[in-house]
Amino acid sequence: MCEAGRAFIKQHKEYSLYRCEKCDVVFSDPMKNPGAEWYEKATFQALKNLKTFPKNRLQWNHRQLLDDNVVYGKRLLDIGCGSGFFLTQVTKKGYEGYGIDFDRHIITIAKEWYGLKNVSCVSIDSFCEDFSGEKFDTIAFFEVLEHQDNPNRFLDQVKNLLKPGGYIALSVPNINRDLNMVEGDCPPNHLTRWTVTALERFIENKGFEIIRCEEKKLDYEDLIVYLDKNIRFKIGSNLARYGIESHKNGYVKKAISLWETKENILRGVAMLLAPFLGPLSLKGSYLYCLGRLNNL
Repeated sequence: MCEAGRAFIKQHKEYSLYRCEKCDVVFSDPMKNPGAEWYEKATFQALKNLKTFPKNRLQWNHRQLLDDNVVYGKRLLDIGCGSGFFLTQVTKKGYEGYGIDFDRHIITIAKEWYGLKNVSCVSIDSFCEDFSGEKFDTIAFFEVLEHQDNPNRFLDQVKNLLKPGGYIALSVPNINRDLNMVEGDCPPNHLTRWTVTALERFIENKGFEIIRCEEKKLDYEDLIVYLDKNIRFKIGSNLARYGIESHKNGYVKKAISLWETKENILRGVAMLLAPFLGPLSLKGSYLYCLGRLNNL
């Protein structure tokens, strides 16, 4: 991450995890993203996104941006746009939304299910090369930074796509969360882990002014994710995987129906437990940061 000392934390398979003694971020060695083929083969991202579709519920990180009273410009690019529900909502806020994702399954869902036009199956590298003249007022990248094998280069690319004084909105898993609910929070899936301090230092060092950076408080939504992670039957996942790979939407719909039934049950349980969370001041699963590019 930076030219500083590093403290060994633990070994995960062939990856060593270290904490940077200067910037406080935890990173893996080697730092290597497995690429789109790895994600598509595992259908990890596809199933993850399908579980939030088509329930039409904005996630906490999305709400942080959309619930602001300010619209940060007109053109918004969502890097790692997933199945696209967030993009369907930004237009209601007044943005002109664009999205990219390197998972072709997810982009198919965004186009066929949500009817999104301005979404592309492309990496950030290819997008910067093919659309070098494009400039955006706001760039969002939720749960993307931790996948980058070169976070510095990634944020430089983001800066090159921003208009002067443009904004970034991002989220990452919170390393200090009180429930281990973030699935796949190890390399090669997640290559970095972040605290508020580490995230603020990184963003500021890349030429951004921090407008807001905060931890999600543990709430009933976190409990639902935690319960879902630990209570699994895999019937829905198997149906969804078969439907995605065979392009048979009927099986995908059955999987979604099963997931919704399960979540409704878990939601009821979580809401019964939610009143006990407030006094505990527990830390939730994610960090959110809103930054503005400094004018030079």
